[in-house]
Amino acid sequence: MQADQRGRVLVVAGKESGDALMERLTASGYHCASAERESGLAEVADSLQPEVVLLSVTAKRAAEL
Repeated sequence: MQADQRGRVLVVAGKESGDALMERLTASGYHCASAERESGLAEVADSLQPEVVLLSVTAKRAAEL
């Protein structure tokens, strides 16, 4: 990790909310990746090796995951 980066964050969220979260986190120095659906989640997590997973979904959407 570079000195100017704070850590690795995997954002699991819908497109709009995920993009907004990633924009703010990236601007704050975090290295981010996102997944919107379960189908790509494992690959993104394996690639990023996140220190934190941020889940931002409604209860209904969480039940669908």
